[in-house]
Parts: sequence; structure tokens; C-alpha cells
Amino acid sequence: MLAQALVAAGYTGAMTENGVHNLSAMHALKPGQQLELTIEKLVPGGEGLARHTGLTVFVPGGLPGDLLRAEVISTKPSYVRALIKEVLQPGPDRLDPPCPYVASCGGCQWQHQHYAAQLVAKR
Repeated sequence: MLAQALVAAGYTGAMTENGVHNLSAMHALKPGQQLELTIEKLVPGGEGLARHTGLTVFVPGGLPGDLLRAEVISTKPSYVRALIKEVLQPGPDRLDPPCPYVASCGGCQWQHQHYAAQLVAKR
């Protein structure tokens, strides 16, 4: 019953048969662990969203369609955070940033994405 209500409400996180979070899957991931992820979409704030064994993974700098090798930096009951270690296959909107300081400066966080895609993402 609870699982059906969660699915009907749009919940896509990890669940067991009775609708409880799959905490054993979440706790199997540890900081430092490497994952291969495909970014599904951007979320408010601009992070990429991926899923790994039913868990939501937020990846700063990830773009839709990117296939990444990422490292887990933290785990929470309902999500995981990871950092990009390598772009294995870029998504259609990824490009090489024109500024050599983009990784260290922080002033131009969207330079790795085509401008037209930036405008769509910022709506």
C-alpha cells in the first residue's frame, strides 16, 4: 500500500516490497567508492541526477547524457553525493570550457555546457 502511494506520487528512490527505503543498498556505498553513472537530468541548483541500484546520486558538473566515473563523497538516507573523476562519454550538450581556470575559479560554472542548453536548464 505504501509502495503504491509512493510510486503514484512520483517517488523513484530505492524501496523494498513494503515501500521502505532500501537502506542496505545505501549503506553498501561508502565515501571513496567509484561508480559508473549516466546523468538523467539537471535538478534545481544545477547538479546532475543519476541513479545507482535505485539510489539517487547528485553529481555537481554532470550533464544529461554524460556517462561518468564518479567518486562517492557522502551518503545520506535518501541520496548519495559524488564527484566526477572522469567523463567516459560526454552527453550531447557537453563541450570543453573556453576558460582554463573554470575548475578553480567558480565564477563560470556552466562553461562546460552549450549556451542554448544553459538557457533551457535555467528555466
